[in-house]
Amino acid sequence: MMPPEFKEWLGVLIQISTLGGLVYVWLTSGAKKAVTDLDAHRKADADAKARIESAIAGHDRRIQTMENELKHLPDKDNVVELKLTLSELRGTVAVLSESVGRVVRSVDRIENYMHEDRK
Repeated sequence: MMPPEFKEWLGVLIQISTLGGLVYVWLTSGAKKAVTDLDAHRKADADAKARIESAIAGHDRRIQTMENELKHLPDKDNVVELKLTLSELRGTVAVLSESVGRVVRSVDRIENYMHEDRK
């Protein structure tokens, strides 16, 4: 048998440990919810990050396509050169037009001469 004082101290110890357990559970229950919430936020953040990275990759492909297309277009120096060449061609065409006009007139005269000669 146990002495009565020991029983009293044992009862007090059991009550203190029960109270300590309750306090521990009460204090850690918020931590469990916080861990659960943190895990949910981490998952949502990972999903958002994946969507953003996917969008960035799509934009990167589109930008790369545009850059490749722009490489084939003329730059300002080429456009200026084309304008100058066009001006030269206009002058050349004007000279050729005059020459062709003279040739046409000569052919018309020859044709008229030949038609008159037949009569």
